[in-house]
Amino acid sequence: MKSPFSFRLWILPALGIFLLACGFCLPLRSVLPAGGGAPVDWLFLALGGGFLAAWAAVKYLLPALGGAIADFIYGDAHLASDEPLLRLTDEARRTRSAEALERLRRFAEENPRRLRAWTEYAAALKEYYGRPREAAGVYEQAAARVRGMQDKALLLYRAACLYDALGVHDKALSLWREAARRHPRAAYGRVSREKLEERGEDLPGSTGCS
Repeated sequence: MKSPFSFRLWILPALGIFLLACGFCLPLRSVLPAGGGAPVDWLFLALGGGFLAAWAAVKYLLPALGGAIADFIYGDAHLASDEPLLRLTDEARRTRSAEALERLRRFAEENPRRLRAWTEYAAALKEYYGRPREAAGVYEQAAARVRGMQDKALLLYRAACLYDALGVHDKALSLWREAARRHPRAAYGRVSREKLEERGEDLPGSTGCS
């Protein structure tokens, strides 16, 4: 089901098109005093253009900016303090040994607030050890241990995507709903909401009305 917000959003372009039509088509000069039509025409055109611009910004610009910001925050750039973790990740990649994976797991457990410790551990499970379901569980569990709504929303989103790829669709939808409900202002909370909308699912806080 679409959210009430999605329905209300379409009021903006509808009003914009209506006002532009008024500005272009209504014979205002024939019914207003001499010289009085032009300012009203321009007012309709300005308002119509403003409504269309506002709709485009909310519909396309803000989600794009949110994605760019999220990519910047969660990209490949890392701090010097990440070097021990990256060495462990590289060891797991090269050796694919149980010992290397255990060292990576222990690092995450000893640094439970560090987002990257969990994402590297989960990525190693999925990419190097062929255990994507365990990786999804790591993301899900880590969401309860890290701090900050951005980090929590990211982990829930990644867990949901992995479960979805594995065909565990009910679990994926549940985690997307959790991310959207608990962290609606986080970048991946919004992306989770978009995932639910794409699939025609009821949204957190929705009345269930289309």
